Amino acid sequence: MKIVCYRPPFVVLLALGCFFGKLLSAQTMLSEQELHQQKYVNSLAEALQAPEKVYRLRLVGQELKTFPREILLLPNLQELDLSNNALRTLPDDFYKLHKLEYLNLSFNSLRYLPKVLDSLEHLRELELNNNIFDSLPAQLAQLPALKSLSVNANRLRHFPPVLAKMEHLVALSLADNQISEIPETLNQLRHLERLQLSGNKLMTLPHTIGGLSRLQSLDLSRNLLRALPGDIGTLQQLRSLYLQNNRLQQLPESIVNLRLLEGLYLSENHLPRLPEGWAQLQELQILDLAHNQLTALPAGLMRTPKLQKLSLNHNKISQLPAWTEAWPQMRFLDIGYNQLSQLPDCWKLCPNLQQLSAPENALSTLPPSLTEVSTLQYLVLYNNQLTALPENLGQLQQLLYLSLTNNQITELPKRFIQLENLNYLELSYNQLAALPKNFSRLNKLQTLGLGHNRLNQLPSDFFKKMTGLQQLFLDGNQLSQLPDGYQGLSALRELYIGQNNLSERDKNRLTQALPQTMVVF
Repeated sequence: MKIVCYRPPFVVLLALGCFFGKLLSAQTMLSEQELHQQKYVNSLAEALQAPEKVYRLRLVGQELKTFPREILLLPNLQELDLSNNALRTLPDDFYKLHKLEYLNLSFNSLRYLPKVLDSLEHLRELELNNNIFDSLPAQLAQLPALKSLSVNANRLRHFPPVLAKMEHLVALSLADNQISEIPETLNQLRHLERLQLSGNKLMTLPHTIGGLSRLQSLDLSRNLLRALPGDIGTLQQLRSLYLQNNRLQQLPESIVNLRLLEGLYLSENHLPRLPEGWAQLQELQILDLAHNQLTALPAGLMRTPKLQKLSLNHNKISQLPAWTEAWPQMRFLDIGYNQLSQLPDCWKLCPNLQQLSAPENALSTLPPSLTEVSTLQYLVLYNNQLTALPENLGQLQQLLYLSLTNNQITELPKRFIQLENLNYLELSYNQLAALPKNFSRLNKLQTLGLGHNRLNQLPSDFFKKMTGLQQLFLDGNQLSQLPDGYQGLSALRELYIGQNNLSERDKNRLTQALPQTMVVF
């Protein structure tokens, strides 16, 4: 009987070899947890002492002009950082680093990538920021594991066509390029969760953006957008939306359909009004509407229970709607640089407010309920028309910072001295003729502004207890002498006391007693 030996074709043998090679490669690669336990090697000399034990190599800022070929001798390399060098090209046999999972080539002078880049079958994250790419190679679509691609600050004028084929991408960043248009094919990136397009020249968005059903973060700031497509309201997984520094003149009504939205950034636009329905945004925590042209606010905006930070400064708002429901999470409210003549008297519904900023308005009084916000730490009210302060202001005993410059306040309430945690107090440019008794109980003050008032004397123990003062403004008053104790102001760095009635003798004594202080007469 004749025995016939079967010889598999060479192609089959090659395929089997590749299969087992890949299997062996996968078996010898470290898991993500194991990889993070490995230290970064920061020099080639160190790496070449034990090449097979190098998994993470960082050669950052070493002025490399050519790719060090010794790197190709590191068979197990999984992370490579060559950022901040002067590389212009990569070698064609770069594919030998076939175990790479993370590659950072940012801040070089690269224009092209090697054609064999598609051999990096394990590459998950690729950073190409701050190079000179004006296009991206088609081979990027052949990287099966790539999840994150960052090509910020290059020379891209068009949305690279290859991106539409990279359906597996989870994060894409193309910030600070010169892209003027996004194609309709954007919706093919159906796994995308983070999209960064800030700092381009976008004037419009395709309606297909609504097809990015998994998108959680979208950054379109610093573009030229005048309007948004209504389809943006279908991004039901969106948590963060950055639209600041555009030219938006209106918002689509559908924006309030983004039920999971936590942060919405709209500052530096041209919005004259807001749509209704804000109460639907039950997860909203940060809302920035500063530097627009708003004249009024929808009432529903005050019914967002998780809102923590609301910025409305630099608008044309003349009245705040009173809120009837608690804002339990509200921490920061900025309503400065508007046209407010009064504030609503419902501040007890903000039990956790820490910072209220309302400068540059036309406020003549403060509502009594403001003194019930015991958590308040920063209160900014400069450049208003206040003539008096609430008698119970001293209840705000957690207050650290109080700015009342340039108002018309004639006296401070007696309980003012209960603000014993203040470290910054600015009362300059008011009408104060005297300070309350025991004013020096405010002995935690580091900055105190009393300049340009009508003071003709200071309390006798003024300096003896305020030993922590670092800045003191007393200029522009009617002081003819100072009480004793200023010799002990060892922390004082700046003293402004010009435009008073001090004698030359007192001035000389002052400068001699405070050699470490800059005294300005």
